[in-house]
Amino acid sequence: VEQTDELKKDIQKYVADNAAPFKKLRGGVVFVDQVPKSASGKTLRKLLRARASKDFAKLNQ
Repeated sequence: VEQTDELKKDIQKYVADNAAPFKKLRGGVVFVDQVPKSASGKTLRKLLRARASKDFAKLNQ
């Protein structure tokens, strides 16, 4: 799937139209190559938060 701005906007619009207010996307949409997982297959949320912080810092420089 191509990672275009149009696709990001489509995803944001879909969630805005179909999700409850507390589930709406406020930080935008970011595509990642691979979601970090532990050996047991659980998503490593701590690493995702760290990656998001780095990306946010880059955008605000």
